[in-house]
Amino acid sequence: MSRSTAVVSGGVRDACPADGQEARLYASGAKNGTTSIGTPFMGDDANGCGTGYVSFEKTITVSGKLEWLMFRLQESDTCYAGVDCTNSYSDYENPYN
Repeated sequence: MSRSTAVVSGGVRDACPADGQEARLYASGAKNGTTSIGTPFMGDDANGCGTGYVSFEKTITVSGKLEWLMFRLQESDTCYAGVDCTNSYSDYENPYN
């Protein structure tokens, strides 16, 4: 991580009882105090179960200061008919600000 760039790498695996659903990872954050950087898509395991594992490496670059990043891991098993998905979050502040 630098003042304006973060390199994010990892993987997503949906561990489940062969339900055919998926797990997704998104990132969001802020730059220059208040402006959102949006919600870049990191990756997903659309295989549902079994041997599915998706690795990724993404670079997030902003003009100005990258204040913080938040990662959201979303389990889609409960995403149907307007019902919210199961989400878990992790926040990271940029130490280079």
